[in-house]
Amino acid sequence: MRALIVFALVSLAGCERADVCVESDAASAAVDAGLDASVETPVVLLSASELVLPSECIGHASSSRTLHVVNPSRTDALEVRVTLEGADRDRLAIVANTCSDDLAPRRSCAVTIAFTPTIADAIAASVRIEAAGRMHDVSVDARGTMCAPLPISPTAWAFGEVPVGEESAPQTFTVTNTGGATASPFLGVELTGPDASQLRVVRDGCAGHGLVAGARCQVDVVMAPTRPGEVSATLEIENTTASLAGRGTGAP
Repeated sequence: MRALIVFALVSLAGCERADVCVESDAASAAVDAGLDASVETPVVLLSASELVLPSECIGHASSSRTLHVVNPSRTDALEVRVTLEGADRDRLAIVANTCSDDLAPRRSCAVTIAFTPTIADAIAASVRIEAAGRMHDVSVDARGTMCAPLPISPTAWAFGEVPVGEESAPQTFTVTNTGGATASPFLGVELTGPDASQLRVVRDGCAGHGLVAGARCQVDVVMAPTRPGEVSATLEIENTTASLAGRGTGAP
């Protein structure tokens, strides 16, 4: 009869450190916690169905996360193979792996994963555990971020005096990706601040667009006051801002 390989999740006490779960005690504990010891069918236990890595700046390696694999069988060794899968698997790295040899009965092994983002976005990847001809994919939850603001020009603009009910000439703001990695599509362009309603975006070439290294996008803003008085607001494009000022003149 062919042995049946079953993938199951188990909570491994004491497995917070990668060097703890490579001895037989951890595997025995896993068996005693939830597996019928009389069953000799090989069963692989996994410590997680998903590995969550902290968000990291583009170009920087993240802190690592470890997946533990247990062979609770009393008699049969298992050959365990670990691979990285998914469209973004090249952003992941196996930094430690004790699962490369046959996994002895009532023993455990560990594979440690880190990632280095090349784009400010979530990744699509998984860690594949293969044993006895069966596979189980453990998803990886990780995201790259743009930690340094992209430069914007100008960083501030004064529209001067604009009559109430009229509109200023548009001012163009340019965002440039001066880094070496692609910035993910901007979530949006927003006017904020106490007097944001006195201005409006008349052309938006940034929202929804990703910027490859060296590329730029532009946004045009006008001041259109509905009341007299000072105007102060901020143009926000992702993690980049520009200060806006002006004055409405005349009767409301």
